Amino acid sequence: LRSTYMQYSLLLPLPLPLPPTSTSSSSDTKRTHATSTIMSHVSRLTVPSYKDELVPFRLLFGLDGDQIFPFLQIFLVGWLALMLLPRFKYTKHIVLTVVVSLAAVYTLMTISLLVLPPDGYKDETDFGSLGGIVTTFQDPNSVLIGWIHFLAFDLMVAWLITVDSIVNCGTSHLFHYIVMVPILVCTLFLGPLGFTVYAIVRMVFLNSSIDFGDSNGYRPIANGRQSSS
Repeated sequence: LRSTYMQYSLLLPLPLPLPPTSTSSSSDTKRTHATSTIMSHVSRLTVPSYKDELVPFRLLFGLDGDQIFPFLQIFLVGWLALMLLPRFKYTKHIVLTVVVSLAAVYTLMTISLLVLPPDGYKDETDFGSLGGIVTTFQDPNSVLIGWIHFLAFDLMVAWLITVDSIVNCGTSHLFHYIVMVPILVCTLFLGPLGFTVYAIVRMVFLNSSIDFGDSNGYRPIANGRQSSS
């Protein structure tokens, strides 16, 4: 009992009396009371698990976030294909399959929460203020949906800049592995920053700015110069 007291005494908000060492029945009662008091204080310090807030997504066969998360690791397949085999004829299909799969899961999860919420689930989504965003992402279900959003969009941006560097700028294999792979890693972890770094590299080293087309539609860029059509 004394070891239990010493283990938890530093965590308790109020000091507790040291349990007496007497072996009498009254002492036993006091020790029992002290033990129950210590354990009640410890239980109050227990942090609730995120698992308690997970809900089943009806459009995904009732699976919850923990059950869905392993499937999301397919995003690594798309990234490895872009980094290691950017010119492989099936890389485009691999990346788009991953993006579409993630987007489909994202869509079904969002509809499940907003349109078909489980009984007792309270939607507190609010993107109108910083406080609302913080509250929204205290919900582990919303956090997972937001994570899928990042996985899908970051991979799509990475695919676009990889294709642009090869098709429109005519970069070599060596340029891809030395320059583009670090940019892709940056895009994976810090999406907008990775895109910004690529735009700067394109303007400085490839002597070309990113072209989104004109009023006549998109015109491809070849070797750093806009082609005529």
